Amino acid sequence: MIAGADAYYWMSKIIYGDNTLVVSPENLSEEPVDFWMSGLARWMVPMDGRPAPHNIILGQWEPTDAESELGIELGFGAISVLFFGSSQCGSTRNNKANSRTESYETLLASFNAYDESWTGMETVFDWEAASCEQSRMADFPAGEYDFPQFAVAEAGNSNGTFDPYVLG
Repeated sequence: MIAGADAYYWMSKIIYGDNTLVVSPENLSEEPVDFWMSGLARWMVPMDGRPAPHNIILGQWEPTDAESELGIELGFGAISVLFFGSSQCGSTRNNKANSRTESYETLLASFNAYDESWTGMETVFDWEAASCEQSRMADFPAGEYDFPQFAVAEAGNSNGTFDPYVLG
């Protein structure tokens, strides 16, 4: 799910602290640790003004007015819109989207507490959307989600300004 020079740049900053992946993007397919780290970072880090999937699934995200107008609701369906947007969402006829929803629901049905005090399905509220079919055929709009959240001004900047490309 890493695409575009900006995503490779930021992923490189996270993994290497430099622009290695911009110069050698094949590292993500050839280096197992880099491949795994790119997936972890894509799940955990907000990118392109959009929330991180992790924040959505944990309920730390609420749709903005712009997102609500597109039919993006709380729940796993919002993650589908985030990753696949207009290419797969907004219809009940997309096999990939339907398969992803079925996989999600199957996984939830298989999760149970060791002492059987709760099931995975019981952790999902009735009002949460499991699929992206109710969304309009549109991409997740860019909003006010900052990336990287851990960027800091470098102490040695000669003009004292914030450098968004320096990671702290």
